[in-house]
Amino acid sequence: MRRAALWLGALLAACAGPACAQSLGLAPLTDRFAACSGRLAGLMEQQWLGDDPASAVTEAQLATMRELAASVAAPDEAGAVLARETEAKLAFERLIARAEAPAGDWAEARARDDIAACTALLLD
Repeated sequence: MRRAALWLGALLAACAGPACAQSLGLAPLTDRFAACSGRLAGLMEQQWLGDDPASAVTEAQLATMRELAASVAAPDEAGAVLARETEAKLAFERLIARAEAPAGDWAEARARDDIAACTALLLD
């Protein structure tokens, strides 16, 4: 137990600072928009699978978020933006799977909060 705590402490110390807060070397705003695009894509896919009519709204939000990501990214970062979106989508899908499992209330709340934080970036 003590070794695990030391390992976790070392990992957190090594990952302090802005380098670990960003993925794939993207600027913070670009990373945020790309990650939100991935989360919205994951939500939309989940809605499609459940034949949820809310998928139309999510699809529009996703299109807007992708436009925002493209507008702040450097021209040579398109691949990194897509990779970050895919990474976030897969992570969100894993979170949704945990939310559907027994005792997944925390994951459901986290998924809901993540989507709310992303949609708060959009102007309606």
